[in-house]
Amino acid sequence: MDDNSKHSLYQNLDNMETEENYEGWLTRDIYGDLDFSIEKPERSERFFGLWVNKGKHYTLPYGLFPNIKWDSEPMKAKIIIKTNS
Repeated sequence: MDDNSKHSLYQNLDNMETEENYEGWLTRDIYGDLDFSIEKPERSERFFGLWVNKGKHYTLPYGLFPNIKWDSEPMKAKIIIKTNS
């Protein structure tokens, strides 16, 4: 996959170190999908309701962060994934 395609944070868990840290931005599109973007996204001028991501971005479970709405500005966030090994 190239840097502009969607990724899953879960795709490389078998090869993961003890802890992985991701710093980026949280946004929600008009359809309710929650994304975590490494680079700060911008609202699409071409397609209403969508965000433009210039780098890697990940789709997160729908129910997380219900306070983030389509009309919210991107929220700075850090995601930490730890293994139990």
